[in-house]
Amino acid sequence: MFLAETYQKPGVIAGFEVNELLSSVYLLLELLLAGRPEVLNNYPSVVREDGNPAARRLMEHYFVPVDQPWREMGTIPQSGMDFQETYARFDAKRKFPVRVGKPKPTACRCGEVVRGLIEPDACPLFGRACTPEHAIGPCMVSSEGACAAHYKYLRA
Repeated sequence: MFLAETYQKPGVIAGFEVNELLSSVYLLLELLLAGRPEVLNNYPSVVREDGNPAARRLMEHYFVPVDQPWREMGTIPQSGMDFQETYARFDAKRKFPVRVGKPKPTACRCGEVVRGLIEPDACPLFGRACTPEHAIGPCMVSSEGACAAHYKYLRA
């Protein structure tokens, strides 16, 4: 996995429940303290070591990896998927050329949160204007987002 191989950093695949998150943090700390750049799967009930072979075959048949721009993170090489040329006729981007503008600037600091530069509660909107009931940024919109998890589990 690129995290361990390319960056020499450990990682843990975690679930979203409190016990799954806490045990994954514990495993990550063990890896960090031992200086072991590995990726462990602490979510085997959902994530199999070999992935989903049938789904992977289908993905490889219909799609090809492409460089993809990600909100607040720039372009990440080979991180997106596009239709194989054989199936390009199903590509809505080619069929309906819609221009997507840049998002309106807000005080939301989700980009910094997902890059690990700040904690969610360092965002001026967190827990005030931005809550799970009235989410402003993508980190709070998704119940699995960093801000939503922080709001649910770590608010004082």
